[in-house]
Amino acid sequence: VLETHGTLVTLLAICEAVSGIKYHIPDDGGAFSTSFPPSTRYSARMLLRPLWLLSLASCTTALSTMQPADTLPKGQWHVGGGMSVAVPATQVITALDDIRALEDKLERDPAYQPTDEEQRNYLNAALGLALNAPGPTTDLMLRYGVADGLDVGLRWTTTGIHLDGKFQFMRTHSGWNGALSIGYAHHSFAGLIFDVLELLRIDDFSRWDLEVPLLLGTRLGQWGQVWLGPKYVFARYHLDAAIENAAMTETSEGNIHYLGGLAGFGVGYRWIYAFAELTVMDLLAKPTILGRKVDIGGLVVVPAVGVMARW
Repeated sequence: VLETHGTLVTLLAICEAVSGIKYHIPDDGGAFSTSFPPSTRYSARMLLRPLWLLSLASCTTALSTMQPADTLPKGQWHVGGGMSVAVPATQVITALDDIRALEDKLERDPAYQPTDEEQRNYLNAALGLALNAPGPTTDLMLRYGVADGLDVGLRWTTTGIHLDGKFQFMRTHSGWNGALSIGYAHHSFAGLIFDVLELLRIDDFSRWDLEVPLLLGTRLGQWGQVWLGPKYVFARYHLDAAIENAAMTETSEGNIHYLGGLAGFGVGYRWIYAFAELTVMDLLAKPTILGRKVDIGGLVVVPAVGVMARW
């Protein structure tokens, strides 16, 4: 009993740190109780706000590449699995603050009519989270060598599906290879990510990406590989959304761009490797929301780890 009591006290201490709510567990077995900060009222969704990142964890965009520069020989296979973690720019923190402010007002007064600026901030937050949510993404890749110097791949991630082809344009006597990959990704996470936005009604959301990494790399004998290079991602999105108590539905659509690069290495023997990769991208996005352009761009850092087998 004492051990269980101590574990519960520890867990509630963590909850206090992230929510500001005070939990009281009497040592004599009395009733459990809570107290709230005097200046703040919380809806049920707000009490669980520390869990938002867990809800968003399977919704973040997969920006990692997770493959070396050399293409597969004809008839050979590549199977890989891994996880990447998106660490977005500070606009996500700002987005959560904007969401909290409007939900606080509507919690106190359900008839409150959001101003245009509040609607803009809330929709900006929703779009920013959709394009660049924090958290991990799992990834499974299957590739096949269709010809010498050309392979194709299929990736399943928690945000959608990705198809690409990789063309080997350079092989040197020193062992360095160069390859260009062109991929298409379709996203299917709209419902899951927007479910955490209490006041938002989504009528339609879609997104697709065109990804172009240029990879340079070399083998480390039979013991591993290294790869690096620049990467560009073009994305097209469409969003129809409205906020509770707002009279109209706002449509936002446009193009966004990611510019950056990646570096990775794999360590193993012969045909199986454990790998790590780091991708750093600059998100360039200035959508028009309620007649005004807003900047939701910023730096995105995506570390990734996994295992690949090639035979």
